[in-house]
Amino acid sequence: CMTDLIATAPRGVEPILRDELRSLGFREVRAGRGGVSFSGGMADAMRALRAKWMTNARGEHSYG
Repeated sequence: CMTDLIATAPRGVEPILRDELRSLGFREVRAGRGGVSFSGGMADAMRALRAKWMTNARGEHSYG
């Protein structure tokens, strides 16, 4: 069951997270202010959450 999902992100990180999700094969990925929207199911939401954690763990963020 596909649904619209949103992964929140700090300002400036949205394009990085968008690219990370696209590289993982997510569809309809769009960066916006404060997050990235994409389509998927529950398993996809969990994979996206892991991608978000990995992006933040690598220090790819900008605050301010």
